Amino acid sequence: MSEAKLSLMELRKQYARTMQRRLGVDVVVPDSSRGLTQALASAGRHVGVNQLGVVRAVNSELAQALRVAPDTPLLILTRLRLVDNEPFFVNQIVTNQVLTVDTEVMESEKPLRQALGLEIPGRTRFVERSIEVVPADESLAHSLGLEPGEPLLKSGNLIVTDDEPVGIEYNYFGAYRVRFVL
Repeated sequence: MSEAKLSLMELRKQYARTMQRRLGVDVVVPDSSRGLTQALASAGRHVGVNQLGVVRAVNSELAQALRVAPDTPLLILTRLRLVDNEPFFVNQIVTNQVLTVDTEVMESEKPLRQALGLEIPGRTRFVERSIEVVPADESLAHSLGLEPGEPLLKSGNLIVTDDEPVGIEYNYFGAYRVRFVL
């Protein structure tokens, strides 16, 4: 690098500026007590909701994670979050809990898990956290303005309250639109 007269710090700064231009959204979530939506709002970005979805489905793999019978019907709640009126991420909750879901809950600025009452301060933990790259299915691709098969960054965690799994949370981002720093 000395031949090119570039320092590592210079390269990092150039990379950060390139990523900011490419992503258009540059925020840092300082700790786990503040969510992405709060960080975006604090950075002056307008966060909204465009699509809401609620379906019942049977999925033995998800049921196993929730410690219920494989044929248990699960509630899958999906919310598309917009940043400055552009699709940014899809938030999804899978649960076997009995919930009241109305427009106010789905449009809340709170994380969906909080709006649904699945996260109780002091009693809720997040376990089995994961981040993986998955291909976009038709529905997610359409919601995020991508082509089916394009890579998504899928972050997930198991929501445990009072030592019982109460839900699984997933967030889906276009893989080329975000950068996670762990």
